[in-house]
Amino acid sequence: RQFVRPKGQASLAWRPSPKTDVSLKVERAVGQLSFFDFVASANISAETSNAGNANLVPPQSWNVDLQGTRNLGAWGNTTARAYARFFSDIVDVIPIGATGQAPGNLDSAVRYGIQWTSTINFDPIGWKGVRLDADFTFQRSRLTDPLTGQKREINEDTRRNIDLNLRYDMPGTVWAYGVGYEEFSLAPGFRLDQRFRFYNKPGGLSVFVENKDFKGLTVRSMVYGLLNTNEAFDREFYNGRRTNGLSFTESRDRFYGLIFQLTVTGKI
Repeated sequence: RQFVRPKGQASLAWRPSPKTDVSLKVERAVGQLSFFDFVASANISAETSNAGNANLVPPQSWNVDLQGTRNLGAWGNTTARAYARFFSDIVDVIPIGATGQAPGNLDSAVRYGIQWTSTINFDPIGWKGVRLDADFTFQRSRLTDPLTGQKREINEDTRRNIDLNLRYDMPGTVWAYGVGYEEFSLAPGFRLDQRFRFYNKPGGLSVFVENKDFKGLTVRSMVYGLLNTNEAFDREFYNGRRTNGLSFTESRDRFYGLIFQLTVTGKI
């Protein structure tokens, strides 16, 4: 088989003031296919199987990004981005025969969201050496379920991602301390006979101590998992297909506990 998949991008940049940059990018993108999407496969641990599908084609999308960056001077900088993805031929699980299922192409899907990233320095208010790095992403998606015909999100698409890091470099010393927090939320995943979802709650909290000049090296000691994060998993099984009645459910809780990490970087 032969395909024609044109791709490319166009960008427009505007600088309304010396400290503000605005850009708009429109891109035509072509995705990749995995070899395992083509062949029949079985996942023993998850008790699932897929039929082969030799008719798959690569997903394509129109990507639109609008981004603004503001230089805050001594305070740092901040960037806001709004984006949308308009997919065609997106890969999802489709019905094969009366009971089979396999990766296949759907006509269309859309994903949209906002992202805010910032580096904030607290020197202007007298907190010398204190810096906050923040990254927030919120997004949603939508496609037509190939089994029910109803609208739902893309399988296991990210709904929310939060990453916060507060760092204190002690003035006049080689020592630094900090605390970090990360959290994410995923949309449910669907097969024709299952609905499942991963949870990571209540997020991960960590603290670290760093020596920036230990015999020319940077040595960091970190403890992660102070909130006893639970990697939970729920799954619903249906009688043959999701359009039939619920058969049984499965739930799993797996707590991280404390994780200790020692990192040494630099040149000897």
